[in-house]
Amino acid sequence: MEYFHNEKDPKDNLETTPPSDEKIRIPCIWAFEVFPPEYIGNFYESIDKLGWLDEKIDSLDDFQDTLLEMRHRVGESGWLNLGVIVDKSDKRHWINPRKGNLPKGVSYIRASIFQAIPSTTMLICQFNFEDDLANILEEPLRKSYKTYTKKHKRGYSIIGVEHQKKDAVDLNKEYLNSICSTWLKENFAGLYASDTIKDEHPVCMFLTLEKDTPFVHNQSLHNYMSILDIKSRWEVWINDKLEGLYLQFKKDKNAIRRSLLLTGNIHHILQNEDIEHYGETKEARVVNYFQSLDDTLGTWVLSELLDSYIYKITDLRDLYGKMDMNNLRQSIKTMTNLDHEVLKSQKNIIPFIIELKNYCNDTGIYMHNIYEFKYLRENPFIMDNLFSSMRESMIHRIDLLIENEKILKETANAIRQISVTISSDNVAETNIRLQNSMRRMTIVMLILTVISTCATIISIRDAEPIQSMITQVTTLYHNIQK
Repeated sequence: MEYFHNEKDPKDNLETTPPSDEKIRIPCIWAFEVFPPEYIGNFYESIDKLGWLDEKIDSLDDFQDTLLEMRHRVGESGWLNLGVIVDKSDKRHWINPRKGNLPKGVSYIRASIFQAIPSTTMLICQFNFEDDLANILEEPLRKSYKTYTKKHKRGYSIIGVEHQKKDAVDLNKEYLNSICSTWLKENFAGLYASDTIKDEHPVCMFLTLEKDTPFVHNQSLHNYMSILDIKSRWEVWINDKLEGLYLQFKKDKNAIRRSLLLTGNIHHILQNEDIEHYGETKEARVVNYFQSLDDTLGTWVLSELLDSYIYKITDLRDLYGKMDMNNLRQSIKTMTNLDHEVLKSQKNIIPFIIELKNYCNDTGIYMHNIYEFKYLRENPFIMDNLFSSMRESMIHRIDLLIENEKILKETANAIRQISVTISSDNVAETNIRLQNSMRRMTIVMLILTVISTCATIISIRDAEPIQSMITQVTTLYHNIQK
């Protein structure tokens, strides 16, 4: 390891460390929760526990009535501002804030509702961090690491500087994500907080630089841009109205949640937009302006939720297929549990796919208030407009989900019929066995009766009645056997 520690490690540490005047910050993260029919009651219970029903915040007083109206509305989407949530101990001057127990390091939460389709209410929470959390990537990026070896079954792996640094950065990113998702789980028992689907709360992280600009060509292969995953121009999108902002999809197969990244140089973002009245600092202005992204980000979450539902239905289909029909008792128990899961899922999925398809088929409603992003680099295999292609993809996936749901029903019905047939055959065989047993029992009882009678007759020593009785019993026995 001498070569690594003396030569390679110092070089790699230098190349993967940001310049001394660079500032990497995560000002905020959006986290999302959804409330389909099965869970909307939980939302009302949650806001009651938080005391929101008793709060008087001017135009926000009747938001629950507005939400109820939106859930009965057909043909148009809706958005609802829930205001700012601050910690109960917060002494700063806020205009009509909501009070709650916020995680340590969270300055405030901006909450809203996106109601694209009637059956599915989406809660959007923008978690704004204090400096300690906003600067959480600085320490792992500037720390020096030493290469080490890790033993495994086939030998040893060399864990270098870049690998260690990226793991530390990713760990801190997920730490911030978990702060947001944990708060949602503790306060709003929606679909993502349950075990109905396997995904964690979707998130969108906003990461800023102060000197460099993400996704430029003149960076070295091994620098802090790679550690932050803001070097590769693959799956990166831009919007003409959101100057200097880049949107990137995170495609880590091992990730526990669906995520987006918004990033850019804080001085370049919206540099030609008049946002002076949005806050005191450039960062505050940008973050406050980004409240207009709710419909855009919410539409992305609908697309991800559709994928989760597709996975749920195909998973149930496969579980039906794995049932062992030779073990009838276990199959019936498994089928009962699966039927319960199917019914539970259909309560949420069926209205979702019907309404979402209508929503996507109306381009005007779908694109209302959405920022359309185009691909950063030219690629003939990728459509130029992100959310237009997402709309077409959702229509296709909805059709796929409908077909999978039909297959699931047919599979469940077929297995149920087979189980009924097998059960009927087993019942018939059991009845035959019972009838044979009853016949044999009758014969035994008759023989015992004859013996008892004979014993009585013998006791009175009358031979002629005995002979007659034996003849009758013999005849009766032959008749039973026939």
